[in-house]
Amino acid sequence: MITTAQIKLLHTAKNVLQLAEDDYRALLEAEAGVRSSTDLDNRGLNRVLKRLQKMGFNNTSHRPLRRQPRGLITPEQQQIIRANYDELARRYAAAGKPGFDTFAKRSGFNRRCCGKAMPQTRADAIKVIEGQKAILARG
Repeated sequence: MITTAQIKLLHTAKNVLQLAEDDYRALLEAEAGVRSSTDLDNRGLNRVLKRLQKMGFNNTSHRPLRRQPRGLITPEQQQIIRANYDELARRYAAAGKPGFDTFAKRSGFNRRCCGKAMPQTRADAIKVIEGQKAILARG
């Protein structure tokens, strides 16, 4: 049994594609073996939606949830962090102030941002990069 929202989605697709009632029922029977959308199960619903998408329906009602990025830090993130630290070290040196030129100072900043001396996950890297951006924006 599918939800009311899923049934509404099917009926929206039927209206967008301007399917006649008989054609819609034939599609349900061909793809899921039922004559009514209320009799669909999840497997049948997925088959019908795939067929409707092939026919030109663009399902914009379902948007995946935004989740915290997982996994190890990417090489691109490592490169951005390294470049930002080099830029910060250059700016501080030009102003005659010590900062971000040693590993100890960089790891201290990392600890303040993500709680670790070296960012290990993508989420940690995002926190460090955003912290670096904030400092670079201050000038």
